[in-house]
Amino acid sequence: MGAGLPQLRAMVADFYNQWYGLQLTERNVLITTGCCQAMLMALTAAIQPDREVIVIEPFFALTHIVGVAGAIPRSITTHAANGYQVDSQEVIDAMNERTDTTILNSPDNTTADR
Repeated sequence: MGAGLPQLRAMVADFYNQWYGLQLTERNVLITTGCCQAMLMALTAAIQPDREVIVIEPFFALTHIVGVAGAIPRSITTHAANGYQVDSQEVIDAMNERTDTTILNSPDNTTADR
């Protein structure tokens, strides 16, 4: 899979170097076609097949991407009544020895206009 146009990657590295005082090169930058590709690449690099990933609902395409990456999604649902706030104890209770990571997508497309 390509990492993006080298000139664009160099320009992004230069921007972050100037803005944040970093020392990146184009080798530190990956350009994707969108958020789904970026999330799929990150998840396939970070999780092991048949492990669990906690996904906070509502979400944008994350359960599907977790499944494609080979993991098992475990959903925690938030609600409008409490401002879509995540209950930290629910996250702790959902964790077990098979949990690889937790994904919190914020703001989510379904709650951004509320």
